[in-house]
Amino acid sequence: MFAALRRLVQTVVVRPTTSTTAPIRRNVGTLLSLASRSKYASPLIRASSLTQGSAWKSAVQLPASVNHQVQRGMKVRTSIKKMCDCCKFVRRRGRLFVVCTQNKKHKQRQG
Repeated sequence: MFAALRRLVQTVVVRPTTSTTAPIRRNVGTLLSLASRSKYASPLIRASSLTQGSAWKSAVQLPASVNHQVQRGMKVRTSIKKMCDCCKFVRRRGRLFVVCTQNKKHKQRQG
């Protein structure tokens, strides 16, 4: 049962074909409804899908856009150093940071 469900998930969900995930959302909802109707599905899955059909779909919805901007975090290092001339040392909240106005990849935190 689980192998068949895993194969179905891989074929439906793994590769998005467009930049938006609307087709994927629809396919995941279809996948969940098929899984709940399966004769091999546990009674718990079947009962919960009957009572909370829309709750299942909302729980697995993917973000509206796959191509959204990802905010970078900071590098956390024991010893931090300036990477360019624009990098500055800043002490905040008892920690030492490197902040760069030119290249955002240079952000570091000592920790």
